[in-house]
Amino acid sequence: MNILFVHEIDWFRKVVFELHTLSELLSLRGHRVYAIDYESMWTRGKPFDFGSLRTKIFNRVGRAYPEASVCLKRPGFIKSPGLSRLSAAFTHYREIRKTIKEEDIDVVVLYSVPTN
Repeated sequence: MNILFVHEIDWFRKVVFELHTLSELLSLRGHRVYAIDYESMWTRGKPFDFGSLRTKIFNRVGRAYPEASVCLKRPGFIKSPGLSRLSAAFTHYREIRKTIKEEDIDVVVLYSVPTN
């Protein structure tokens, strides 16, 4: 089964909780698991670092279970207070739609209504 988890906080920096555990356990059981998150704890690396609208992909992610294999997709956004969530709404919509089509997703677990 192909499963997509949609999350509105930082997959790497926030504490490990149910969403990580569930998605990773499903990947260990042989399912193809994808996740889309939002880099909620963003900072600018340089004064003119306004982000990118490109999606970053991290393969074989496992936090709760290091041997898990979740494909994490992180859509880009504009790094500016106020515009970050607004721009993320558009880039996330595009990436969710693209992932559902390209990866033939069977189930979507939405854990983030405001952004997505």
